[in-house]
Amino acid sequence: MFKNFYKVAVRNLVHHKGYSIISIAGLAVGMVGFILIMLWVQHELSYDRFHRYADRIYRVNKRFQMGTEVSFNPVTPYPLASTIEMQIPDVALATKFASYGGLCRYKEKTFSENDICTADTSFFKVFSFQFIAGNRHTALAEPHSMVMSKSTAHKYFGDNDPIGKTVLFNNTDQYTVAAVIEDIPDNSDLQYSIFLPISDIAGPDEVENWYSHWVFTYVLLHENIDHLETNSKLTAMIKDHIDNEIISLTLQPLTEIHLQSADGEGEGSKYVTFFSIIAIFILAIACINYMNLATARSSKRAKEVGLRKVVGANKMQIIRQFIGESILFSIIAMLIAFFLVELLFPIFNSLTGKQLTLRYTDYKLLLSLFAIVLVTGIISGVYPALFLSSFQPVRVLKGIFGRDRFGAAFRKILVTVQFSLSIMLIISTGIIYSQLKYINNKDLGYNKDNVVYLPIVKDIKNNYAAFKRELLQHNGITNVARASELPTDTWAIMRGITWEGKASDEGAAFGVAAIDADYIETAGIEMADGRPFSEKFPADSANYIFNQKAIEVMGLKDPVGKRFVLDEEDGQEGTIVGVVKNFNFLPLTYDIEPMIMLIYPGFFRKIIIRIKGENISNSIKHIEEVWKTFAPDFPCEYHFLDKRFERLYTDERRASQIFSYFGVIAILISCLGLFGLASFTAEQRTKEIGVRKTLGASVSSVILLLNKDFTKWVLISNVIAWPIAYYAMSKWLQNFAYHTKIGIEIFLLSAVIALIIAVSTVSFQSIKAAFANPVDSLRYE
Repeated sequence: MFKNFYKVAVRNLVHHKGYSIISIAGLAVGMVGFILIMLWVQHELSYDRFHRYADRIYRVNKRFQMGTEVSFNPVTPYPLASTIEMQIPDVALATKFASYGGLCRYKEKTFSENDICTADTSFFKVFSFQFIAGNRHTALAEPHSMVMSKSTAHKYFGDNDPIGKTVLFNNTDQYTVAAVIEDIPDNSDLQYSIFLPISDIAGPDEVENWYSHWVFTYVLLHENIDHLETNSKLTAMIKDHIDNEIISLTLQPLTEIHLQSADGEGEGSKYVTFFSIIAIFILAIACINYMNLATARSSKRAKEVGLRKVVGANKMQIIRQFIGESILFSIIAMLIAFFLVELLFPIFNSLTGKQLTLRYTDYKLLLSLFAIVLVTGIISGVYPALFLSSFQPVRVLKGIFGRDRFGAAFRKILVTVQFSLSIMLIISTGIIYSQLKYINNKDLGYNKDNVVYLPIVKDIKNNYAAFKRELLQHNGITNVARASELPTDTWAIMRGITWEGKASDEGAAFGVAAIDADYIETAGIEMADGRPFSEKFPADSANYIFNQKAIEVMGLKDPVGKRFVLDEEDGQEGTIVGVVKNFNFLPLTYDIEPMIMLIYPGFFRKIIIRIKGENISNSIKHIEEVWKTFAPDFPCEYHFLDKRFERLYTDERRASQIFSYFGVIAILISCLGLFGLASFTAEQRTKEIGVRKTLGASVSSVILLLNKDFTKWVLISNVIAWPIAYYAMSKWLQNFAYHTKIGIEIFLLSAVIALIIAVSTVSFQSIKAAFANPVDSLRYE
């Protein structure tokens, strides 16, 4: 029986090459889209799940509640980890670590390393990174010990054994390599290449300081512990050390951190959900196409079904025959899809910023792909099988075919769904592009163009005045300044700030940045009142500048000249000398927050340099030469501020590109669906067209007749797609405090694009039917 089914399936595949190619191509393209998206989704969901105790590891987050405002922050005090481990019985281990950067030198090789992790001895006990050499339990136990990743060790030492080698760190301290680990997988948020003992970095005043928050704290819970119950124990513990009623502690699962921020929200999880839906719809569209193409050939298979029934085949055998054919087509399509996926991996990986692969040795993956083939084949074949197996042999052998009104309506619904989804993708892509354009063109309150920034290293810090003078000797450089933060950075937040005349006892949260006297002019920030800091006023070292939002929150009138104290215990008392206009120092997903600027040289970490727009290369060359003069041991790592701004919205740009590519795939598959339905319609109306042409109908009227119905269904698709797309994209835009408006033009454009594509696709069959000789269709009447 199965041998016979196989023979018939192969015979039909070979004899009807055009139909077979279109059917297999539709399924293959749908599978390519599905596989690529689901590999990306799988990768996103796999972050940090490779750790042995991944399901028991949690990050400790701080929760702040001031009135109705609730915010979260993952940065914690230095002594928190050790205190948790001693006082909370639910916790098996606790570890703390922080990101760091510095200059590392081995003999003549010097590298600026930005992926350094300073961690305590529990780090490698909590996180199960794979060790190549050394002992995970003692790797960071000794002062000035170092752990390197495999590729980093090769960068410094080549093929020589790195264990016991010494590396000079920041030109001051010798560190000895104690262990080497495998390169951290790319599906981890803990992307570090060098590890140092955190005790070497922490100052003596920070070890027991509960008000200095700069490390991340992670805990490993004992088995069968509910982390929600542990939250209350952590909160009770921290209130014994921090006299602040607004702070509590919460645990966030390690496996959720990549897709969610500290508050449990995040664009990552939304994108995973949305793209998963897109993948399912793309595969569903491919299945719909197969159904349409199979039923479009119904009259050509009807006599075959009739003959089978006459010689004794029952309905179930015929159903198995057609489902078997669809599974065969699905298998061939999957093999083609594998080939196409491998070809597209470089493009897709570049698009997503991942390194995705198909691991054919992964039996779970192979089983999943087999399940996709089986499900796709069954779903694609079940309706054609039921439809064709229902033919009555007496009628079909006489050439009598009744109207399948339910089937016709069903096919039109399916094509409408296809184009509705395609139109939604077109609209979504257009709105995302419009938002990105809005972001790039928005007046941020500062000038990000033609600004270069560099880190402040020790040699520059000690000779900054001379360094600045040398830079300004070049006519292409107009301003030089120092600050703790760039205008594009999320500034440090200080909470619980009070001021004279405050209506409530609750403190407020302000962004705080240390700047020098040249920063405001260099960044292009405008003053709203008062003056910027100036070297002409030595007292400015204790004074303040606020933004307009801060003055609004504080309710101050005529703020310039008023006295202010940042911290009642150890803060400086000074005068408000100026108010700057509001500018977006947070990403545009956030509204403008109150902000304080002060001069605090100990916090300066960045140098910003404004250069003229012409002959930029000469200005950069001068910066490099001056840097080499003052800091010859440090590489000159300059970056442009506008490029950093663009990187803030990398996820949105990638989403826009992914939408575009898979929108094209969805439209391509939908066109195949229209082609199938047009073939079916033309076949069903062959005799009608012949009669019309015999009675004098023109070719153009026949083409219009066949195109009219499809145009109607595409217009209905727009009616369905528009409100859904509007709702979905309105929700997405709500993630931005500043966003573009959704205009009618993008909806009209999507309708025009869909209509042109649909008419172009259907016209091929319409023209073919219109030019057919009516004698051929009426010969046997």
